[in-house]
Amino acid sequence: MSSNWSVFFKSATSWTFFSLKLNRGDDDDNDEPELNCSCNSKPKNCPSCNSKCLAVDGKRVSIEFTCPETGFKQSFMSQKCKKIRKKNMNENCGALSCACAAELTAAETGKGTKFECTVAKKKPTYRVYCDSNNNNQFNSGENNQERKVKCKRGAIKKNPFTLQC
Repeated sequence: MSSNWSVFFKSATSWTFFSLKLNRGDDDDNDEPELNCSCNSKPKNCPSCNSKCLAVDGKRVSIEFTCPETGFKQSFMSQKCKKIRKKNMNENCGALSCACAAELTAAETGKGTKFECTVAKKKPTYRVYCDSNNNNQFNSGENNQERKVKCKRGAIKKNPFTLQC
């Protein structure tokens, strides 16, 4: 509960006005101290995510991750800290810098297809999809293939994609 007070003081020559706001903390939602999960791991497709500790249960933690670029939120409940960095969020957070992007062209993935990087590693994972609604974004229900890709000397080694739109 907060209270606003206005007070006038009279000195020898003038009046002075003071405004005070007293806050007892009764109406604050943040009465509980913030939990410390002691876990700095982040999902592998969201290295820039902000994390908020929700619960700690021994070695298991519950953490909510928020992507600063898109605002997408996802919680990982009752996970060991070291396992979180091996998991993916349901949506990518921002643009990933993946190897082989220059080598992976629409000509090599199939006519009418588009592609996006889903996991940035030494052998990145790409999703090739038919963009049926032409929004340049993968939507559930669109035909797709997701495969790991290896590049060597400026070309994709053993092209794994066979999708045709």
